[in-house]
Amino acid sequence: MRSMSYTRKVLEGLSAQLSLKVIGSGLTLMKLVILARLLTPEQFGLFSLTAIGLGVTEAVTETGINLTILQSNRPITYFLDTAWVISIFRGVLIAIIMMLIGWFMSIFYQNADLLFLVAVASGVPLIKGFINPAIIMLQRNLNFFSDGMYRISLVLVEAITAIILVWLTQSIYGLIFAMIIAAVWEVTLSFFLFKNRPGFHFIKSRAETIFNNTKWLSISAVLSYLHENLDNLLIGKIIGTANLGYYDLGYKLSHKSHELAKATHFSTLPIYIRLKHESRRLQHAFIKTMSGSMTLLIIPALLLIIYPRISVIVLGENWLPILPIVPILAAASLLHSFITLSYTLFYSQEKYARVTWHLAISTAVMAILVVILGERFGLIGAAWAILISRAINVPLVLQGIMSTLKVHKEQLNEKKFS
Repeated sequence: MRSMSYTRKVLEGLSAQLSLKVIGSGLTLMKLVILARLLTPEQFGLFSLTAIGLGVTEAVTETGINLTILQSNRPITYFLDTAWVISIFRGVLIAIIMMLIGWFMSIFYQNADLLFLVAVASGVPLIKGFINPAIIMLQRNLNFFSDGMYRISLVLVEAITAIILVWLTQSIYGLIFAMIIAAVWEVTLSFFLFKNRPGFHFIKSRAETIFNNTKWLSISAVLSYLHENLDNLLIGKIIGTANLGYYDLGYKLSHKSHELAKATHFSTLPIYIRLKHESRRLQHAFIKTMSGSMTLLIIPALLLIIYPRISVIVLGENWLPILPIVPILAAASLLHSFITLSYTLFYSQEKYARVTWHLAISTAVMAILVVILGERFGLIGAAWAILISRAINVPLVLQGIMSTLKVHKEQLNEKKFS
């Protein structure tokens, strides 16, 4: 009965997440299509760099609050107050670091606009620091539909405000203020949805539990973000912000299918955690999830590989330079999805060090190749650098999967003979 219950939960979670993710991706695609006609590639490039300034700071200050609550058997109230205090101070720290990063980026890219753009964007983490940590209970309790609706509302608010503000201002500041409005909405909703509300009360021992549980997670969070965004930082410097705008939009369009992989990761992580000590069922759940997800993900990737022209039809003729790189990035997206789904297994087993080493190797290879191939071949060289670096990571991930499942098989055999 328990097996059927978990299977049903997985299927319900995946179907709900898939349906809502399709809606969310549709909203995001609609936003991109409209913004592609309102903003120039140069403006998209500047916004990409601004978003990276925000993202890398968030990754550097990763605390592991959500993962600790997910993996703990304690009630949410045990961590709630301390987690909220940590989150608030993290938001303040991110805002301060972002201002310093904005100053550095304005010098590095020789563009004074970046200083002001990043400074305004620093309001996003400052506001999001006040989000009620109880929101993680939607995932912990496997309330996938409610969680999906919550996230859809965030996408909808940001998409609508971004389109309106950019149309009114004809500026990327419209995108940044849309992020700020979405952050305010997220904080408000997190308190409205839950009766458990945090207070400003810090307990040192509980904070230590949070930090000690995820020593490697902060490093892997930074590497994971750099793995997905370091290419933008390098491309913006090597071939200019206008070309970065082309590359960034081509990347976002070709990686839409990866959103499904992230939704599957989100849905299956709490399931894998619950099956942590049940070897046979964990292996069965992982194999079924991986095979089913990759079968679905191949379809949109093949469409862009075989008929890349659809990207220009969607975005407009002004974005013709992305045509050669879309098939390459679509193939890279497929590999990225496989790796993301595999990391779900590693995270559930608290194998953060394994993920960290994988990401370190892949990121280093990617950075070297982007510099070499990007300088020589421009956008196409940069796209190939991403594909090659992801391909190099696949054998390491496969070895990690076999190693993890082998340990579980040995544990199962020990139980049989004990």
